[in-house]
Amino acid sequence: MTVKIATFGLILKNPKYDKENFVSAFIKNGFEKKYFKMGLMKAYHKDGTEIPTRPLTIDLSDKYQLRGNLLSIAFTGDDILVHRQFDQNTSEISYDLQEYVSELESVLQNLMDCLTFEIPEFELMLMLTASSSKNPKESFAKWENKLLMGYDNPSREPGSDRIAFPGTINNRCTTKNIMVRDGEYVVELRFESKDWKDLLEDFKNSEKIGTDMILELENED
Repeated sequence: MTVKIATFGLILKNPKYDKENFVSAFIKNGFEKKYFKMGLMKAYHKDGTEIPTRPLTIDLSDKYQLRGNLLSIAFTGDDILVHRQFDQNTSEISYDLQEYVSELESVLQNLMDCLTFEIPEFELMLMLTASSSKNPKESFAKWENKLLMGYDNPSREPGSDRIAFPGTINNRCTTKNIMVRDGEYVVELRFESKDWKDLLEDFKNSEKIGTDMILELENED
């Protein structure tokens, strides 16, 4: 069993801070501004022929995110998002989890120094992928049937490909879904807390959490 983080984001909800000072502080710590690019989209007639336009140009918008060596920081509405995407296939994902734990802790500590004194709210979101020696599609189907026959009916929205895991993770976990895509398991996790250190622990333990969830699924007879 191999479980890897495909993508994650930690949101600081509606923080009170001075953006100019915030950006300056992180630039001093090795981050740089990465502006979003804007280009002119092509347009077409109903018959499929292209509508003549001026040549495609690429300009920079006035919006940006901060990009560091390991993590990026985006400003999404009133929130701040610390994030990283690795890959979608388990075999192609390579990272040192402890290195990211340390970097995330450092970024969050620096971030808190830029805030006014007010208790913030945090949300951690992760998507993990997992490969297994068993057939994920078959194991998932057996697990779903087991849940349907028992008292723990699977929570699946109409048209959805995911099932809510019935087991308990911790009192911070608000979402715990499992699905199968491209022959691998995908685990979706969300945690909420007013203490970022709790969510840092959840991030640190995320691979183990995903592994335990899938092992429980595969051990269903």
